[in-house]
Amino acid sequence: MYADTAVGILFQNPTTKPTKHWFGLVTRPARREFLGVIWLDNKARQTKPSNWIFQVYGRPHAALAQQLAEELANTFNVKIKVHLIAEDISYETYLADYFY
Repeated sequence: MYADTAVGILFQNPTTKPTKHWFGLVTRPARREFLGVIWLDNKARQTKPSNWIFQVYGRPHAALAQQLAEELANTFNVKIKVHLIAEDISYETYLADYFY
């Protein structure tokens, strides 16, 4: 029996600055970049506890993701395939993004 198990990874880019809204009265914290998802156990993606898939969002993150995958594979004694899902970087969103 498979259960969908995944971990989303966010990356704080040190060059990203907070943004100001409403004439500078409201400041939102800097957005973290969405590095990707590591699928640990998912039937549709044919992963299991010993073979994971790391789906990467953004070509600029590919090298960092590959390095992270190698470190995780050694630490947890698993095989990890790295797949580039999107060329562009994705960012985290907040509930407030949908209201103003």
